[in-house]
Amino acid sequence: MKTRKAKREPIWAAKDWLIENHGISNGLPEFFKTGEYSFASKSIAEEDYIIVVDEIARDGTNAECQKWARNIQANEYMCLYNSSCLNYWRYIASTEQDKLSKDKAAGILVTPTVHKERIAKKPRSNYVSNDTLFIDGYRQSLGTMIGRYARSYVSTSNKRSYFKVLGMNNIVDVSDTSEGSHMDMFPPQAQVAIEQLISREMLNENQANCRSCTVPEAIITKFLTEEIEDKFLARVIKDIEEASNVEKVIKRVYIQILESMLYDKYLYEENGSFSEADLIVKMYGPIMENVFRGSGFKLTWGDTISLFSDTESKMDLRIFHTNRPSPDIMVNEFAKASKESKYYSISTRENQSWSPSRISRSM
Repeated sequence: MKTRKAKREPIWAAKDWLIENHGISNGLPEFFKTGEYSFASKSIAEEDYIIVVDEIARDGTNAECQKWARNIQANEYMCLYNSSCLNYWRYIASTEQDKLSKDKAAGILVTPTVHKERIAKKPRSNYVSNDTLFIDGYRQSLGTMIGRYARSYVSTSNKRSYFKVLGMNNIVDVSDTSEGSHMDMFPPQAQVAIEQLISREMLNENQANCRSCTVPEAIITKFLTEEIEDKFLARVIKDIEEASNVEKVIKRVYIQILESMLYDKYLYEENGSFSEADLIVKMYGPIMENVFRGSGFKLTWGDTISLFSDTESKMDLRIFHTNRPSPDIMVNEFAKASKESKYYSISTRENQSWSPSRISRSM
């Protein structure tokens, strides 16, 4: 069996400690805790563990320990990627990030951590993300994997440019699983885990929003037996307007959509004689303004692409958060029809407008 050649030694008595404690969950994650490794030195901590395991496997002094170490080697050190280790690193990352935020808030000058360890062999791309999204079975965080993927990606089409630009801006697209996408890097089981990991925080909020829609939906259901469409829409609009237990924003959005169905039917015709601007002015614009009104966000329509991009064009909508020193940005494009070439072309242009310091949901 091939083992990794140790080019360095851990700076603490890691071998003696692991011989004594390997029987408890393979010494993990206590090995990292005892060695006082920071999140920034996660890869070094794992490398130290592998070095020590390899040393024990070669050392025949303790037959029981040697057998255990060889079993770890045979399983390709998968114990490093189990849920207890991933949860430990998530906790360490979160704790260190909280401390950093508190130090900055207190005006304390934060200097980079100096590690006594020598850096292990440099990977093809040494990009490391500061996210805490870890998936069972993977050594690196999701942000790191996507970032390295993007930095080694060759853009030969709108689609490839789209995924490269997203990855370079610390954004992962979980909606696309086609060939060449971010999700295509992972097997189906890992794709499901990624979607669950990212959507978990938004679940409660989405459920609350759904509950706010129950009254308008009940009103719509009540009049479904009405056969004349215009009469059906008029009755639904009237009841929603008069409903007292519906949030104002929800009420405005429902009424805006229903009134467009009543008065601007051509917007819903498959081959209707309307422009993209018609959709923005008569439907999407009022809806977006109602949704974000009073939220601290500023909606700017027809804004130009960021100066960080060489692309000379305009976007349909740029959204700023006005209550932060460095405003987060979200950009939106609208289209009459959804085509793959247009989708990737527009999306690439959108993401070229992002400043790295302004990503609203960065990894």
